[in-house]
Amino acid sequence: MISRISILFCFIFVSLSLSGQNRFSHRGDKAFAKSDYPEAIANYHQVKILNTAVFRKMALAYFALKEFDQSEKYYQKILEEEKTYQDLLALSQIQMEHSNFEVAILFSERAKSLGAPADLVNARILAIKKIAAGKIKQTDFRREELDLHPQGKCLGISQNSDGILFSDRRSRKMPGNSTCQLYEYDPENPQKSKPKLYAPNLDPSSNIGALCWSADGKNLYYTRWYQRKGKQQMEIVEAVQRKGEWQAKSLLSFNSRKFSCAYPALSPDGKIMYFSSNQPGGEGGMDIYMTYRRGNAWSKPIRLGKAINTNGDEVFPRVLKDGNLWFASDGKVGYGKLDLFYAAKSPSGNWGAVKNAGYRYNSSGNDFSVIDYSDSSGRLIVSDVEDKLRDKIYRIEVQEKGRIQFALKDKDSKKPVTGAQVSLKNTVTNKDVRILPGDKGNGVYRFTVIQADVDRGVLYQIEVGKSGYANLTRIFSPKKEGEQIEVLLSKIPNVNKFTTVLKPIAYPDKKIIFSNIYFNVNANQLSDSSRIVLDRFANFWHQHPNLKIRINGHSDAKGSSNINRKLSLFRANKTKDYLISKGIEAEKIQVHAYGEKFIVNGCSDGVDCPEIKQRENRRVELIFVL
Repeated sequence: MISRISILFCFIFVSLSLSGQNRFSHRGDKAFAKSDYPEAIANYHQVKILNTAVFRKMALAYFALKEFDQSEKYYQKILEEEKTYQDLLALSQIQMEHSNFEVAILFSERAKSLGAPADLVNARILAIKKIAAGKIKQTDFRREELDLHPQGKCLGISQNSDGILFSDRRSRKMPGNSTCQLYEYDPENPQKSKPKLYAPNLDPSSNIGALCWSADGKNLYYTRWYQRKGKQQMEIVEAVQRKGEWQAKSLLSFNSRKFSCAYPALSPDGKIMYFSSNQPGGEGGMDIYMTYRRGNAWSKPIRLGKAINTNGDEVFPRVLKDGNLWFASDGKVGYGKLDLFYAAKSPSGNWGAVKNAGYRYNSSGNDFSVIDYSDSSGRLIVSDVEDKLRDKIYRIEVQEKGRIQFALKDKDSKKPVTGAQVSLKNTVTNKDVRILPGDKGNGVYRFTVIQADVDRGVLYQIEVGKSGYANLTRIFSPKKEGEQIEVLLSKIPNVNKFTTVLKPIAYPDKKIIFSNIYFNVNANQLSDSSRIVLDRFANFWHQHPNLKIRINGHSDAKGSSNINRKLSLFRANKTKDYLISKGIEAEKIQVHAYGEKFIVNGCSDGVDCPEIKQRENRRVELIFVL
């Protein structure tokens, strides 16, 4: 009898547990369907027995909230054989957030193999490659933070004749009021200009920002934030000046309590307004719309096409003086979260040919709200790359570039010296400068400088090493663009060339293992410490150029074995490219990639190991072969 009661009790307990599980899962699904992602996540966390469907929804919810580390965590919990191409495209975008461009491409390629549209994936991969190339090449600009520190989110920036306007929660004359209000600041006179309250009576009890003016300056359009049924909404308000003060006049007719309209921007002639809205019928998230001025009213909004809008958010549109439509988007391939893009207008009058604004403007954070800065060629943008809870305003200035050449010559004969190891460093930034062989070779090298650095006399340090010559370190300052600097090398007297052949018997298996270099998780670039090892390696080879070199790439065992093999190959090839840049002959180098095949410390797939142990497996072995 007791046994039967126990069984019945267990049955009831299990039934109640499953009922509770189903209740939380159902609540999570309901919140997810309404895009209430924080509520969905809170309920899913109460579900004790998770499955692929819950993992995927949690990953999607965190992705929508832009919490990409958490999103990746739950995507990785989905078994490899159960991942869809949509999962892989999301993982590709997450890798873009971390600037892991090569891994992002690998995920995209896997997505195509699982059925993702080939044209979509090919376009995505091309965009990633362009971004990766741009991150390396675009150094002809200066990005500096304004001496201005908003207390939190500045809700975009605008410009008038007296300076720039932004929103902030600074101390106000009205005690207890902590709403975001408009402040004015003159970046040209940062010592004399402190942010001051602008239009204090415009809308003092609301959070306001993201504004623009009519062409004649008589009307002002701004975004107002408000709460409705526990959710944040936005609407666009028109204001006019009365007795020298801005006062709210009316909501624009296309606003609705059922959706948001925000971030107004006007065409230069004031006849077209661009704005963002999440109204039904869009591509998803916030889309960009346009409306025409008809007398004192505005026409029915028209959504811009798929070239502009995505299933993500497109926000802060602005037509700049270059004639292009600029906006921020997190639905296109980019460097981080919100990236700045621009579109040119076609002869037919449509906006298309969207391009990422590049590494000058974009970072791993949210970059948005770009405006022309005064009459200069520079612009201002807002970014939270340094602190996701606090916006900062940056000045972006394009800088003119120039080319400098230097020629390596024998000090006595004045003949060109070729095959040397050459490195160059900017002594102000303490960063290496990329150098390339001159157009005609013959010991001539060239590098690019910022004209402003030449004007202020920035010093550069060149280091040259060549077998048979004394090592040379020289400090110089380019005087003008196009200059060629002569670098003279002195021969070492009575140098006996190395002719001894290393005997295989002295080294087991005919190998000399020189050293290993290691990589951080998801990292593909060589660290400073790795370059030091490689420089020593290259110096040794130049003394014994008959030696062959073997590079073995390895990875840790986390994630897909196929991706790990490709990562190890990529890292090995990075090492090879660096050695070639140091003068080692390419045909002397063999590259092998083993992925997770040779784990050195027992940290195989599924074993919980600390990061320091995982790092031991992410290595490249450097081996001389006799």
